[in-house]
Amino acid sequence: MAKKANSTTTKKTTKSKSSKKKKRNVFQEIRTFFGNDKFHKILGLFLLLFSLILFFSFTSYFFTWQADDYMKQGDEARNWVGTAGRAISKLFIERWFGIASYGFVLLLFVYGIRLLFKYTLLPLWKTTRLSVLALIWFSLSFGFLFGSHQTLSILGGEFGAIYAGWLNSAVGK
Repeated sequence: MAKKANSTTTKKTTKSKSSKKKKRNVFQEIRTFFGNDKFHKILGLFLLLFSLILFFSFTSYFFTWQADDYMKQGDEARNWVGTAGRAISKLFIERWFGIASYGFVLLLFVYGIRLLFKYTLLPLWKTTRLSVLALIWFSLSFGFLFGSHQTLSILGGEFGAIYAGWLNSAVGK
């Protein structure tokens, strides 16, 4: 009977070791999935295409924003990318950061090129830092300069207008 007790204890230890291996394998599989070259290429292509869509929708927004702003239900958007481009550009430019939203285009393009072709156009960390700084700085500056203007207030976006007003009340002009 002593032999059976030993065999059951060895089975328990092998089961606990195999369950630990399964946990490691799940994390290992996730790690290999995100480290896979195919995943990098698909993500890079997606980022590259999305940056081009953002670029064209943002650029078109500055030509067609007045017509798209007063669009009725069922009308076609005048934005070059269509209704989705109108919605995206209205969100990024009018509601968020204004013209500084082109920083997102730059970041997505640089990261897309890096992932797709494994080529670095600009240093990634430095580009990210400067783009985020420029995003905040230009939005605040244009919000301060044009926040009260009827048509030019979109240059700073709502972020720039709100935080420039907050800075005016906190610090003064």
